[in-house]
Amino acid sequence: MSFLIKSAPLRHFPLHPLVLAPKRTHWNKDYKPGPYPYSMEEKRLAAEKYNLHPAEYRAYPDDGFGRGDYPKLPDLGYESRDHHYPWDNPEHLRNFGEPLHAEFGLVRQDRLNVGVKMRYPLWLQVLQFFGAMLASAGLFWFFEKFKAFHPVIPTQCPEDGVTHYTFEPEEEGKPGKSK
Repeated sequence: MSFLIKSAPLRHFPLHPLVLAPKRTHWNKDYKPGPYPYSMEEKRLAAEKYNLHPAEYRAYPDDGFGRGDYPKLPDLGYESRDHHYPWDNPEHLRNFGEPLHAEFGLVRQDRLNVGVKMRYPLWLQVLQFFGAMLASAGLFWFFEKFKAFHPVIPTQCPEDGVTHYTFEPEEEGKPGKSK
């Protein structure tokens, strides 16, 4: 196949300037949050940068973790969102330009959903787990005294001194002789 490509004249493969242009890429610095906003004007600009209403914008505290002006979004998992809303990106339940949660790796649809109230409290779940484990260990310990085995009859060994089979030809007059 490569000989066809090598033998074909280049005029059959028009090269458009857009094809030869370098791919536009982004650096990590493009995604880096800005400095922590202290004034109301800085907070308004940061809210505009992240497509949020200024009343909804709240930054992470300036505690040295480097989150800067990134918005502190509510800790709701994506499972809590409306599945029937016409999302721009329905497989991730988000709209175009919507900021991601700072801990997006932890609150995706297939991860932890901290916004949902569990049916049973955590202390009850732990109690049920250890109750089941202790009950299993107790039953094992109790029934360890009573061994279970398949019932069998004693082995039927032949009597000593009695021939029960032989490889010699049969004698005349005894049953089983073939003629």
